[in-house]
Amino acid sequence: MSSCFWKRIYMGFSFAKMVNEQKDKIDLEFLESANSFFKNYAVEKKKILDLFTELANAFPIRDQVGRYIHSKGNKISQGYNLDGFPYQVLDIGRNFDIDHGFNIRILHWVGKGMFFFVYLGGEKVNKYLSGIKDSAVESYFYSLKKPFAYPEILVQSLPVKDVKPVDNPGNLMIVWEKIILEREFLKNFDMLLEKIGKAFDYTF
Repeated sequence: MSSCFWKRIYMGFSFAKMVNEQKDKIDLEFLESANSFFKNYAVEKKKILDLFTELANAFPIRDQVGRYIHSKGNKISQGYNLDGFPYQVLDIGRNFDIDHGFNIRILHWVGKGMFFFVYLGGEKVNKYLSGIKDSAVESYFYSLKKPFAYPEILVQSLPVKDVKPVDNPGNLMIVWEKIILEREFLKNFDMLLEKIGKAFDYTF
């Protein structure tokens, strides 16, 4: 074989090696400074979880079943990799049945914001849409078959004001809005408390 062939092979190998070396470099400065970052994050995360705990306590299951017999109560959860970012979740209702399901999910997606999702099964969706259309809330509607694919939900939803009544819904429907958080704990608590109450009012 010609020397040009081997030269090309060598150059290709050297370039690939250089790219891998660049990609594999560890950011030592970030790792050394991450201690204060994660300490601050832990403090702020606790505030969100405390907020969710107070909201869950305000809507115990014994009160929910008076309006929604299929309620499974409340749950607070958290994770570290929703599309690469940590998150905290409050679920109220926790029934995802396509025929009679109802769940309020408040998702705090770190770096993305806080979102208020209402999952609705069967004919509940039309009653909810009718109620929320009369409000001034900027909300969105998602009806595809990936009810937990949040990156997709945020970009593929329609404004509620443009949605017509849904005939024979075959899967869970979602109505959602983005929450603008305040610095004060009590303001956030009161605002979310009102939204949860209205979600029940619109649905039942």
